[in-house]
Amino acid sequence: MKVLILLISFLFTLPSYAQSVEGAKALYEFGQTEEALEMLNGLIEAKNTEAMIVMGQLHFNDDFSHHNKSKGCDWFLKAAEAGNPEGYTQLGVCFAGGEGRKKDTSEAIKLLEIGHSKGGKLHKDILGYLYSKEERFEEALPLIQPYARAGNPIAMDHLGDMYRLGKAVVKDAKIACDWYEKSALKKFERSMHKYGNCLYFGKGREENVFEGKLYYVKAAELGYTESQAFIKMFNEKGEPHLQEALKLYKDKNYTEAFSKFIHLAKIGNKKAMFYTGIFLKDGLGRTANGKAACAWFKYSYEFGHKPAKPYLDECL
Repeated sequence: MKVLILLISFLFTLPSYAQSVEGAKALYEFGQTEEALEMLNGLIEAKNTEAMIVMGQLHFNDDFSHHNKSKGCDWFLKAAEAGNPEGYTQLGVCFAGGEGRKKDTSEAIKLLEIGHSKGGKLHKDILGYLYSKEERFEEALPLIQPYARAGNPIAMDHLGDMYRLGKAVVKDAKIACDWYEKSALKKFERSMHKYGNCLYFGKGREENVFEGKLYYVKAAELGYTESQAFIKMFNEKGEPHLQEALKLYKDKNYTEAFSKFIHLAKIGNKKAMFYTGIFLKDGLGRTANGKAACAWFKYSYEFGHKPAKPYLDECL
């Protein structure tokens, strides 16, 4: 702590830090929030637009005591009105994400373009996504492609959309699914759902209903509402058939029950996967197969059926 205090004291003997934006940033980083605010306010009174930008950015920090995204955007507006191009850019980001301002893609694009025209940084990634949303694909493509190739999951998702729709590129379902798959591997839930579509419907990929549903499950677990709706629909449609299989199981008609369970399991019913594992583990109506049973317990658990976990643990 003594070393830290000495370092802060030393920094503020330097002309570049005394009453400067960099000095205010340093104070904030060292936990001296009120002192940082006092310095920023002094700079703002002197019409320092960079200080306005920093003040706005501070209001977006979750650990900032005065955290308020709306006020943060207000500071970006003040900086823009005072002639700082970055003020337009940051305000555009507010509108793009719907944080501190009502989400408005058109307004976001306008502000980002104004900021760039006035000499501000061109946020190619954000502007590319916004152009894509507005179906300005010819403008979006050159901005998005480099980010997609560099491994940005959102850019990959947008590029996949362009290939799927044939916008600014030649329509190609396989290439679209290639991009969705790459994005899905980075846990981007929207692409996970779309890659699930590739597999489930067999467009751009060989049809694989089971694997497609597994991607829907993974996206649903991450909160993607469209996937959650799909899973709910699948479960509701399969429930009558599952009940038939359970009745056969209860009546010890194992051969017919297993036939129904494995059919449902192969199209993604998590409970049917579990019972398929039980039948294979215990050799009900067929020869026992521990390895295959464990595989079905694993799938059942991955699809979200928690009762499969103890059985899976026995397999390990």
